[in-house]
Parts: sequence; structure tokens; C-alpha cells
Amino acid sequence: MDVLMVGNEYGSDVDSGRQDASFGCFLKGDGKGGFKAVLNKKAGIQLKGNARKISVTNSGSQILIWMNESPSIILKK
Repeated sequence: MDVLMVGNEYGSDVDSGRQDASFGCFLKGDGKGGFKAVLNKKAGIQLKGNARKISVTNSGSQILIWMNESPSIILKK
């Protein structure tokens, strides 16, 4: 199993400010419960903005990343 993590939190409180430091992260599974981070450039992932949700299509061939106040992003596996 592989894992794609996305984030950023623009709706923080006044004291902590905007949490804006992630372009996403792809973790390649080794099939034994371990994971290894893959560089964004190699994985082809550079997500800018406030990602809110990830969905995989029924066929499993595409990953949909739902963005807040930006167009959604479609990644092909």
C-alpha cells in the first residue's frame, strides 16, 4: 500500500496563524508495513493550496484532491 498525504490549514486561529508548509508527500509502501518517502520531484507531486480531501476513483486509476477555494486536482496513477 502507498500513501499520499496532503495538507495546509488556512483557517487557523489568530494566535497560531496560517499553517502553510506542505506540497504533499508520497510514501511508498514496502508491503511489510514500512514506508519510504519519495521526493516530490520524482513522484511528480507539487500541491499548492489548502487541500481538504482525497478520493480514489472506482477504477483506482485516478486520485482526486479536493482543494478549498481552488480547482480540484486529478492525479493519474
